[in-house]
Amino acid sequence: MLSRSFFMYLTIDIKPLFRRLALLSRRWPFFNPNHQDAFKQAKKITDCLSRKPSSLDCPKMQCCDRRIEEQLSMFKKLSILNRTGKTNNTSKKTNGLDCSVTETGKPRLKPPIILIYTDDRHELFLKLASSLKQTLLVDTYTVGHLSLDALENHPWINENCACLLITQTGKCLSARAWSHLQDYVNKGGKTVFLCSNTLPDLLTRLSDETLKASSNILANTFKLESNDHWMVEHKFKQFLKNSLVMLAESNQELNQGFRSEQCPFSVSLYKKQDQPMLFSIFQKSEQHANAIFTDSTTDDLVDSQLQQLTHLLERLGVQTQRSSQAPQLTQGYLVFQKDRLLLDIKGMSYGTPCGPELKLLFESTSRLANGQAEKLPTPTSTLVPIEIRQRKDGLPSSAGFDSHQYFSGLCTKEAGRALVYLPVCETTLTISKSLSDLFPDSDQFIMVAGRQTKGKGRGGNEWISPRGCSMVTFNYNILMDSEMAKSINFVQHVTAVAAVDAATTLIGDKVIFTYCNYT
Repeated sequence: MLSRSFFMYLTIDIKPLFRRLALLSRRWPFFNPNHQDAFKQAKKITDCLSRKPSSLDCPKMQCCDRRIEEQLSMFKKLSILNRTGKTNNTSKKTNGLDCSVTETGKPRLKPPIILIYTDDRHELFLKLASSLKQTLLVDTYTVGHLSLDALENHPWINENCACLLITQTGKCLSARAWSHLQDYVNKGGKTVFLCSNTLPDLLTRLSDETLKASSNILANTFKLESNDHWMVEHKFKQFLKNSLVMLAESNQELNQGFRSEQCPFSVSLYKKQDQPMLFSIFQKSEQHANAIFTDSTTDDLVDSQLQQLTHLLERLGVQTQRSSQAPQLTQGYLVFQKDRLLLDIKGMSYGTPCGPELKLLFESTSRLANGQAEKLPTPTSTLVPIEIRQRKDGLPSSAGFDSHQYFSGLCTKEAGRALVYLPVCETTLTISKSLSDLFPDSDQFIMVAGRQTKGKGRGGNEWISPRGCSMVTFNYNILMDSEMAKSINFVQHVTAVAAVDAATTLIGDKVIFTYCNYT
């Protein structure tokens, strides 16, 4: 048996990517008409989706047809049920980035990301990432790791990179890495350099040495090609010397700036007593800084109750939250299309956490009401309590999902008949994996989340999952020697297009669908 898990992420009110696969063989260049088997299978699936008769009827594909029809029916219902919140089309600019549209005017397919470079020190990255997620405006940014190899060789400089945080590692960056950093800043990118206690020494060396002999972003900023570069360099060195003298004489407090007509940048040197030093570089047309050098350490940022980190991000124009707005994890709910279907689930147990890494704890509403079971525990990242409810009772109104409407239109043979709904969870993928391990022979389960706090894709990339999206994961088993197993990639594409077509047909809204993941 081949077990497959699909994850979908559907957002309302954005321009559609697809509508149908009617012209599949013409539009997709990787379909080669010489590959007759693949071509016929693709056309068969397309005809099934489009509800058109096919001249390529094949008895072996009937099983595949039924699967596709079940998926289409299931997602037609899901597309209109999980709309407790609606995304806003109004553009919001975040530190030079328009969060809803790209520079070409197309809808932004990925949220802005905050990259962290720690010289591949994973524990340090996790520490900073955790603090950032408490600081950043919720459902706006994602946080990612920038490796040394990616810094030097990968195209990480793009419109989705909202900010780059670089920690001091004790190692000197290569000229190639500095070149990319300089290019990023020159293009308006936002950067924070945690220089620890080396920032005063760095400024001292720049004030004494020629900038041409230095190889870092501070020096490169002022390496101009004009004939007046020597004058700018002289004025900048004098500014640094005077600032350092004032810093020594003013009891560790300073607020000085440097500007020059020949230089496209301006500089601010700011220091308060018992506070970190901030050396900020501004483009003349920018209100917020492009690069900030600070003598803060990682521990300083974390131990200051996030005040220093919030201040740094706000100086760069990154949107932050003053109080924690992160949604709390909630319990899940399990409802069957028919209550007796619960008896078909082999291995179901009550009151005991079970599963691999993520534990699931099932308990029925009747046992909870009669006092036969203890109150459900608080959900955590390693435990998800799930209440099994009767079909007639449905989900509580506070859950934000209408199970009655969902089941009233469900006409599948097996898929989607066991609905697991979670108002807030980390990601449906881990819950799906636990259900697959616990009940490997069941194809009934479908996981729907109202909101995810750690949404992620197949490759580990992070997604924001705000309220108003439909996050769906379902499992099913396929015989390895079946026609469907040979065409599994086509099923992935058809599933995505079926969901978009269902939403546009039933709701009439414009939709966008991120590429579904399958594992």
